[in-house]
Amino acid sequence: MLDFALVFAIAGTVVAFKYLSSKAADPQSDEAWRRAARRVGGEVELKPRRLLEIPKRRIRSTIEDVPIELFNEEESRGKSSAVVTRIVTGSLRGSELARIRCEPRDIVSQVSRKLGIGELPTGDKDFDAEVHVSGSPRALALEFLDPSTRRLVARGGQFDLERERFALQREGEQDDSEALVAMIRFAEQLVLRWHALLRGPVRLAERLGLSVDGPPQLACGVDRVAQGTLRSRTVTLSIRVEEEVALTLLSIDEPNVDEWTMERGESSAFVITGTPPDGIRALAETMPRCLLGLHGTTKTMDLAFEGLTPDHEEVIAALDAVLVASTSPAPYR
Repeated sequence: MLDFALVFAIAGTVVAFKYLSSKAADPQSDEAWRRAARRVGGEVELKPRRLLEIPKRRIRSTIEDVPIELFNEEESRGKSSAVVTRIVTGSLRGSELARIRCEPRDIVSQVSRKLGIGELPTGDKDFDAEVHVSGSPRALALEFLDPSTRRLVARGGQFDLERERFALQREGEQDDSEALVAMIRFAEQLVLRWHALLRGPVRLAERLGLSVDGPPQLACGVDRVAQGTLRSRTVTLSIRVEEEVALTLLSIDEPNVDEWTMERGESSAFVITGTPPDGIRALAETMPRCLLGLHGTTKTMDLAFEGLTPDHEEVIAALDAVLVASTSPAPYR
């Protein structure tokens, strides 16, 4: 009986030693985190192990005033636990109602893709085969995942945009400086892409000489971005983001006798409803493809452009043509 107790005690000691050893600080890992912090211009925080805890490592950096925090932690998974390396950004302007998630496809998402359930296809066949995308509003998620961002995600793996923050994680303790830097750079590019969506309407307003209200709120229906006077006409720039649509809108104070509409049809030609002014109707064949439609009401004429970052030169050209067609003297520049 005594021998059994002794063996049991020794075995318990060995198991405990191995457990604690697995959580002990690793000088090489610490140095990898220091190197990564230097590479990204961040600050590193290293905390030694506490009894049954793993060593805590953390890197803090910023990109365009958005904090980025990379850290390791032990995640509880039922009766066991696992070490993960996470990265979380600070709050993103204009993202209150946005939700985007990209993750590598597993068996479940492969089946959902075949059934067309819970899918948000981007139209990029190679990307859609490897990455499962979900989000709301759907149009905003697709706008965010432009070709360069899809290439980035295909290389970098999964991420979430939720509660106004980007978050991503990797399994295990990352102890390679290159891998740590890659995670931070990945998060930086996501932040930069989001800011590009915010800046697009603002820069367009500045090109037009409109007075900017402030950064737009994405995913909240229609949000006015700027307003000003062009050729003695009040012009308002707004964005519209709903579940299935993301548009840049220009509204001109233009009283019309009757309501009318010019919208792109399946052949990309304009389908006309009502009676638009002759000068506007004559523009149908010369308008850029990014102009999806025009709508005249008793108070305004609205131009709807595809997406939140349409080509500025094409937008300015379309607005120029409409102003010339609906007024006289020299065209707006």
